[in-house]
Amino acid sequence: MMIKYFSLNIFIFIFFPCGYFLQDFKNLKFLNFSECLSMVHMPNLDFCPNLEELNLSWCKNLERAHESVAYHAKLRRLNLRDCSNLHHLPDILQPKNLEWLDLSDCSKLQRFPDISDKMKCLRGLSLGGTSIEELPATIENLVSLKYLSLFGCEKLANVPSSIYKLPNLESLWLYGCSKLIKFPKEEEDSSDLRSKTGFPKLEQLVLSRCNLQEVDFLENHSCFPSLKELDLSENNFAKLPPCGHLHNLLQLDVSECQQLQEIGEVSSLLLQMKARNCESLSKTPSDILSINQLFRDSVRRELIVAKFD
Repeated sequence: MMIKYFSLNIFIFIFFPCGYFLQDFKNLKFLNFSECLSMVHMPNLDFCPNLEELNLSWCKNLERAHESVAYHAKLRRLNLRDCSNLHHLPDILQPKNLEWLDLSDCSKLQRFPDISDKMKCLRGLSLGGTSIEELPATIENLVSLKYLSLFGCEKLANVPSSIYKLPNLESLWLYGCSKLIKFPKEEEDSSDLRSKTGFPKLEQLVLSRCNLQEVDFLENHSCFPSLKELDLSENNFAKLPPCGHLHNLLQLDVSECQQLQEIGEVSSLLLQMKARNCESLSKTPSDILSINQLFRDSVRRELIVAKFD
């Protein structure tokens, strides 16, 4: 009988010598070990050359990912969500067909691997709730990535400028990265045509509850041509530079930015702008009333702008 799917969720896993348990599963495509609380080491995937999906979510005692995961030829989805003791991944990640990697809530994970070659299949990467302090500059090699989440990465302090070279990224979440003081500017590189348009397909950028002291990265007119939603709420910058060049921007949120004093020009196509509890706000675009309706509360701490038909 040819086994293609194998599940041992909520199973007390006993560790076998390298590959022993999986040596007869060469045709296996789906493997589910979720909630195997006694699993400490990931099995050697070389014994499952046709494996397409591996679910190790909520394996609370899993400490290390096996080196074989770094180069597995057929693996498409790898779920390591909430492996709270996972602290080690291979130094280099280069699986050719991996489409989705979930490392969210791996709270002991401090480093994300280098990407040595272009990964043309990875479309989703979730790193939220990890202890990662920085992203590698080689993040630019995730050329097909559409979704990147760093939600609640409280130790993240550095995002490389090479992130602008992700040509297909549509959604970027950096919510709650409290050590992130500055979002990078795009670095000019005349040898790389992609650098002429940073984030060409990005539609959603969430930087809420970071510790941004400035947002001058928005001044580059060659970046963010597709941006529709920008969330900068609960940060510490004093000035929002003119954003009129963001012609596709529909939603802008700067609520709870209590140091914010000035909002620059915004696009006339903007549908909604929120600036709740911006206590220091004193200057807004001169034409904002002509393109929107403005509401302020009785203590002048709330600014909600909404365009109506």
